[in-house]
Amino acid sequence: MSDAPWERLEPLLPPLAGGGRPYLKHQRMVSGVLRTGAPWRNVLESFGKWTTMASRFHRWLPKGSWQQV
Repeated sequence: MSDAPWERLEPLLPPLAGGGRPYLKHQRMVSGVLRTGAPWRNVLESFGKWTTMASRFHRWLPKGSWQQV
């Protein structure tokens, strides 16, 4: 996802959580979800770990983040 559309989407998503582990940037994760259309285990590693993507996707779902996107 290029920077122009990302600047419009970023405010709709929860802030990145700090923590002990390196985090997957939202832009890369959203790009992976929107571009692949693949089962989680088949997502290319260049978008991040599939487990991180699936976890974040399901965490955002009840918050309405995906409907806004």
